Amino acid sequence: MLAHTHRALATIGVSVLTAAALADVTITTFNPTDVFVDTSDEGVAQLNAAVGVVGCAFEDFEDTSLAPGILVAYENGAPSSMVDPGDLRTGYPDSVWDGMTSFYPLIRNTGNVLMPLTITIQTPAPSVGIGLGDVETDIEVIVNGQNFGLIRDMPGYDTGAPGNAREIYIRADGTNGELISTIVLNPVNTSPNADAVYIDHLAFGTPTEASEMSHYWPLDAMVDDLVGGALGTFVGTEDWRLGKYGYGSAFSGSSYIETDWMPAIPAGESFSYSAWIRHDLAPDAVYYPLGLERSNHQEISLVLNGYDDMLYVFFRDDNWVSLGAGIPWTMTNDGEWHHVAGVLDADAGKLTMYFDGVNVGSETGTLGNINVSSPRTMGIGANNNSSSGYKGKFPGELDDLRFYDRALTPEDVRMLCPHACRADFNADGEVNTLDFIAFLNTWVPGC
Repeated sequence: MLAHTHRALATIGVSVLTAAALADVTITTFNPTDVFVDTSDEGVAQLNAAVGVVGCAFEDFEDTSLAPGILVAYENGAPSSMVDPGDLRTGYPDSVWDGMTSFYPLIRNTGNVLMPLTITIQTPAPSVGIGLGDVETDIEVIVNGQNFGLIRDMPGYDTGAPGNAREIYIRADGTNGELISTIVLNPVNTSPNADAVYIDHLAFGTPTEASEMSHYWPLDAMVDDLVGGALGTFVGTEDWRLGKYGYGSAFSGSSYIETDWMPAIPAGESFSYSAWIRHDLAPDAVYYPLGLERSNHQEISLVLNGYDDMLYVFFRDDNWVSLGAGIPWTMTNDGEWHHVAGVLDADAGKLTMYFDGVNVGSETGTLGNINVSSPRTMGIGANNNSSSGYKGKFPGELDDLRFYDRALTPEDVRMLCPHACRADFNADGEVNTLDFIAFLNTWVPGC
């Protein structure tokens, strides 16, 4: 077994384990008595904040179909996006971390037959969390092939939980650009008896502290804002597909999401947004993955502009002063997921665009109030225009839409877009000669 180092965090009941010599993955463990409240929506929200998975997609094991992008292989079966109905249990309520049921797979080692559980995240994620209950035998946690040892030896494992349930929550995080793709629960001790483990509240994605976001649309088959409380209405036929993490929203070119949120940005205040987009559109029209606009006045938008074949992040204040930054349309229409962030830094007097984690352009200037006078509500998948209604409907896909009442830093953007451009060798959010120098300083001849 790999040697482990351990460093305690200030938070009670929280510990971090790092596989020595393979430090691209860390595990953080949480004692349920410190983080679990109840299974109400409010209780689960508190749990998410306590274990650091706000902003992730979730599999709650309330039915047999798994969240898009999640596969499980258990009892020596093939990886599957479904679980057997008989493996969802309601009769052991102390093992449930959310909802009404949890997943109860057999994890067994008879000496002749080994039955581990493997969870695969098809779109590898920066973080993955998992709630476990009734862990009565020796089971190892293996993340991305790195062995973190026995669950029962981990700090936070609760031997006093009622009915041997809700014993530990584990969060695995990638570091140095590593993404989490597999978690294996591997039975070590041999026993002729069957044993199973309760599994619930599987989180995967990019965690963000709730206090850092003002509004958040995960778009995981839902249209509402999970942080700011804004409401959404899907206009047209709803279409939810495999997104960057979990589900994402697919727009038809006639569908979009109306919201009741009127983002107001006072003069001198910073603001940022972040989203994943995917499309294969030819540059022949104007499309808005995101937008609001009052003619000749305020605008907040992410726009594919077919007039000059560019993708822009764009802000215009109530007095028609604007800032924008963009990249060629053809960098975006390869049918792959791309991350886009628009960062309005009022202190620096600059708007910066990030594409796939890299600073691709900026414009300097000072804006006044934005969307304060005669405010408009935000459109998702279209531009909410005061004179022509919802226009520029985007026939593409959108996922994980986040808004911040501050200027994101390059480090923030890299957290939202793991495995950003590998040419950004020094991880400063820009690609230039400094990256070449950083590469030369680490290059060893013959390697």
